[in-house]
Amino acid sequence: VFYAYHCQPYGNMSILPAVKQDMAGVELRPSWRFSVAAESAPVYKNIYAEDTDYIERVKSGLAELERLSFRGPERRDEENRGYTGLSDSGNEFQLLFFFRSGNWSYTTPSSGAAQLTDREAAELKGRYEGWMLEQGLLPDEAVFSVQNCDTLRWNLGNSAGLQRDPGEFQNGSVMI
Repeated sequence: VFYAYHCQPYGNMSILPAVKQDMAGVELRPSWRFSVAAESAPVYKNIYAEDTDYIERVKSGLAELERLSFRGPERRDEENRGYTGLSDSGNEFQLLFFFRSGNWSYTTPSSGAAQLTDREAAELKGRYEGWMLEQGLLPDEAVFSVQNCDTLRWNLGNSAGLQRDPGEFQNGSVMI
């Protein structure tokens, strides 16, 4: 039986040989070469990824800033965490933490965004920028702008320390 199997076209496949092979006369040569010059590359890791203390800090800080009351159990979607509740004005909200990346999203359902006046934008900028700086969520060099007359936006430019093309990296931004 073994001899008959061995003689079949697929009876002795290289991925799982039925009979041991003599590899003494075989020489493997790669077609690529390692570079002897040392190189470095920037590596990004969000320091808040998988940090449960950070989640609690943001959750309690945002609850104080927006006067939020959380209700119901924590929702889990794999490692992501979600919270819902009401603001003191009765508006529902949703707070989501993306555990792997360290990002989070706070949303309140709305029928449409109101157009901000310059005074309203300046007041909201002071309120949120102060809180984000206090929480360590916004670097000092972030540049503020108002987008589409309804969105507060803070952007970070390219890092001068990147060894390679900075276009390969996403610039940071916060939008409210």
